Amino acid sequence: MPTQFKYFAFISYSSKDTVWGKKLQKKLEHYRMPATLCSEHGWERTPIKPVFFAPTDILPGGLTEELQERLKASRNLIVICSPNSAKSDWVGEEIEFYHKQGRSNNFSNKLAQNELC
Repeated sequence: MPTQFKYFAFISYSSKDTVWGKKLQKKLEHYRMPATLCSEHGWERTPIKPVFFAPTDILPGGLTEELQERLKASRNLIVICSPNSAKSDWVGEEIEFYHKQGRSNNFSNKLAQNELC
């Protein structure tokens, strides 16, 4: 039986990229897969949500027990890649924790500010 997750994804980001992260969360939660693709695979055509994003769901700040629980409850990890996140200890800790959950295949990175980190 497949694992059930509370969140479609967890967005990991530097607090300096909060505006970018909010935009990504909104776009993902309102995106619908193309009807033809859904019918080919037998998927429901529903928005991709919920997507966990700390400023809208909890107060950010370190890899707290609550954040660890949210990471465990997320099917996918999306990392906003920017020079800011490359310097963030917290982003690195979230990636490492998610990787230790054995779901490295469910990892995605998103480019921010047209710069690769």
